[in-house]
Amino acid sequence: MKNKKTKNNKDGISVIIPTFNRASFLYPTLVCLSNQKIDANINYEVIVVDSGNDESKLIVKHFIEQKPKIFTYKKIKYCSNRALLRNTGVSLTNYNLILFLDNDMLVPPEYLQVHYNVHKENKNLLVCGRRRTLVNFKLNEIGEDILMHNFSLLEKLPWYDDERLEQNIGFESWRYVYTHSMSVSKDLFLKVGGFTNKFGNVWGGEDIEASYKMFQKGAEFKFLTEPVIYHQGHFSQSTSEQHSAISSSRLFVRTLNSTYFIFDSSDKIYFFFCRIIVHFFDLAAERRTTFLYLPYIYCISISSTPLLYKRAFPAMTTRSFCPFSQYKIPLRSDSC
Repeated sequence: MKNKKTKNNKDGISVIIPTFNRASFLYPTLVCLSNQKIDANINYEVIVVDSGNDESKLIVKHFIEQKPKIFTYKKIKYCSNRALLRNTGVSLTNYNLILFLDNDMLVPPEYLQVHYNVHKENKNLLVCGRRRTLVNFKLNEIGEDILMHNFSLLEKLPWYDDERLEQNIGFESWRYVYTHSMSVSKDLFLKVGGFTNKFGNVWGGEDIEASYKMFQKGAEFKFLTEPVIYHQGHFSQSTSEQHSAISSSRLFVRTLNSTYFIFDSSDKIYFFFCRIIVHFFDLAAERRTTFLYLPYIYCISISSTPLLYKRAFPAMTTRSFCPFSQYKIPLRSDSC
């Protein structure tokens, strides 16, 4: 994050929402954020960074007219670099706690208060919200009044739950930090340089990379099971974007590996060591000194696992029998 010219860190919470041509999803999200029940002494703001060409500007303007001290609009033309958009939002924030939110998330009235309270107890946290995806949500059928005064009724709609509930998120927790709903102190975020813009326009990866860097600085992970937030399911994530997650994971590996940076995946690392072992067997057979080389083969086999674990991220492994498969970055469901 090159631009670190942020405003003074006042006590409060800043919500950052990047958006690109999703005005119909953005509106219900802002309805929820305009109706937060938060202590009178706690300030909050909502910053929308828009890089599309639809009516999102008019929608945000509508909320600015209602609550000018809360809503801010920033336009960036022709940009789908999610890392850059979120970094830009951070540069506009006024408060010491930042919460990243996707443009299609519905949050209950107490949501910001809960995040604020959790960080007051421990300022070294990365806090992620539990997301349920609504199978079929239409605001004109539900009504704004439900979002503002009867939010819990959304539970009656068809939904499927957060995939992280089925994972061992206590192990290498940085793999499960997604920016569809994630809060962190601004100081910690800036300490690691924010999101890496080199991820460019590919989908996914920038949030996991940033969370790993924050974990290296001692951050702790907290997964909020309550209150539940709801994702307006659109199921329009293209196949190309899902495939781009693979390239972003490889970029993650290349960016952070210090020694084995030339390997894009653990498959390559696996075959690299296999070739070394086969070479020793061939050499032993050629010289008829098999037993002489067996200790070397054994040492390489035993020592390679901890060495690779410490020096390389096997983010792309597909081998169930590979000793590193438990460390792979999990696949993600459709979300911005």
